[in-house]
Amino acid sequence: MTLLRSLENRGYPGDYLLARVRGRRGRLVADWRAAAALPSSPEGHPGDAWGLFQRELCWLAAQMNRSLQKAFVPVFEYL
Repeated sequence: MTLLRSLENRGYPGDYLLARVRGRRGRLVADWRAAAALPSSPEGHPGDAWGLFQRELCWLAAQMNRSLQKAFVPVFEYL
């Protein structure tokens, strides 16, 4: 008897993840060109736009089900 099972299709539904990305993208950084011109800030500093963006991407990738992860491999490899 197996007490623990591996859930193959874990993660949030795609519609929820899309809504989360749409709702948060403007709050992360509204103008990426201006943010890119700024000097890097220390790790963990609230103004560290790139760090905030990377943490959001890590969360997003971890919440995707396998089919979404496969579909978005090019995006995560590029970044």
